[in-house]
Amino acid sequence: MTDPAPDIIIRTDSAEMAIEMLNHHRPSDDALGAVLACVALHAERLDHEQAIRDSLIRIAHQEGASYRQIAQSARLDQRTVATIAKSG
Repeated sequence: MTDPAPDIIIRTDSAEMAIEMLNHHRPSDDALGAVLACVALHAERLDHEQAIRDSLIRIAHQEGASYRQIAQSARLDQRTVATIAKSG
């Protein structure tokens, strides 16, 4: 048995806005174009989520959390956490 595909959540004010967002990223009108549009939207969401995560890592470090503590919470290695904490 295979796992179902993850839900794709698009937060918009209207269905028309959601369609506009998809069409903006859709290179063609076929099924492949639709899938590529979903991939592009997901990549944008991941970029946004990563920026939030990085900001929270910097805040946690400023508040006194160790790289080890942050790494365990974020499921990252300590070197990555240190790099993020020192940036920005």
